[in-house]
Amino acid sequence: MGKKEKKNNVKPEKERFSKGFTDVSGRDGFYRPKIEIGRWSLGMQVFKDNFGSLVGLNLFMLIFVAPIFVILYLRSGHLASEIATAPFAANIGLGFQPNPNMIALPQTLVFGADSFYYLFLPLAIAWLGLGLSGAAFVMRNLCWGERVRVYKTFFVGIKRSALPIVIGSVVYSIFIAGGLIACSYIDLLNALDGAKWYFILIKIVAIIVMVYATLWYMTFVSASVSYKANALSLAVNSLKLTTVFLPLNVFFAALSLIGFSLMFLGTSFMMIGVLLVAILAVSFAILVWTVYSQWLFDRAVNPSVKDKYVPTEEEIQAKKLREELAKKQEQAGDGFITVGTTVMKDLGEVMPISKGSVEMVRFDGNFTRADIKRAEDKKKEMLNDVDSGEDSPADEK
Repeated sequence: MGKKEKKNNVKPEKERFSKGFTDVSGRDGFYRPKIEIGRWSLGMQVFKDNFGSLVGLNLFMLIFVAPIFVILYLRSGHLASEIATAPFAANIGLGFQPNPNMIALPQTLVFGADSFYYLFLPLAIAWLGLGLSGAAFVMRNLCWGERVRVYKTFFVGIKRSALPIVIGSVVYSIFIAGGLIACSYIDLLNALDGAKWYFILIKIVAIIVMVYATLWYMTFVSASVSYKANALSLAVNSLKLTTVFLPLNVFFAALSLIGFSLMFLGTSFMMIGVLLVAILAVSFAILVWTVYSQWLFDRAVNPSVKDKYVPTEEEIQAKKLREELAKKQEQAGDGFITVGTTVMKDLGEVMPISKGSVEMVRFDGNFTRADIKRAEDKKKEMLNDVDSGEDSPADEK
């Protein structure tokens, strides 16, 4: 009997990616849809329909990416200044050659700069994580086919997911900063003692760890905005997803980060890369990874998630109202509602207004169930005016 109970407690293999997860579909009025088209087609559709919003989101994300570029720029400037003044091959004093011990001077300078500037990476990456909590939330909703207002939804995402993502960002930054400093130190040892095979092996391992940590971090961020869980559950499940689907993760991570590649080619390509990063590369990377990760979650995580978020009545009504307003806007001939459009403002200009005391109810941002009920009452009054054949003020003129 005891053995049978123990056997029944064994979880199926497919549940290993979702332990501790709660699916948040329905929260804040955003629902996970059933995707009827391929993910490649979905990515292209989101890109084309929301291109302007992607550019806007990218410009906003530069605020959170900037500290990392500042650190890299200061490090580069520091090294350029040191190299310009260091006596690598010049004579010293009265024609004497440099001391033979100066042979490792370039590596010493690089290691000194790295060990100083990269210590600030945890702060910069934590700040980046704060921005990613909002940007990934916006992109998740766009990939779910939702109509969103970029900046409002951005701050909702920060409110919902900032804490676990910032914690994960700090953990990730430790691996990155430690790996970069370790690589510089190994280069220094190779210059002092000659190249050793085990030094090369250690450097290769450090690079692999940094790449693996990056894949884990990208999965962690995407999971944090798609599920409700503590930071430990998010970290563990993201680690499993990173390991099991490693080849796919490497491919789509490389595809998402392709916009940054031109920055490292030098010459004129570097300026093109900087311009691309400033306009689109950040939001493009988030889009590609979000489309891929949502496909991955649909395949490996969602079928075994036990806990589902139950939307409140306010969230259900807000969702219905948003869909109703969007439908009326499309019927008015304005087409697809793009991100950032104030739906009620535009809609209020085309709906009939009674010459009596009925006024259009506008929603500027946050609204409650009472506001929705008041809007419904005003709508009934206007419909009664139309049914009774009452003329509008414009008709009287």
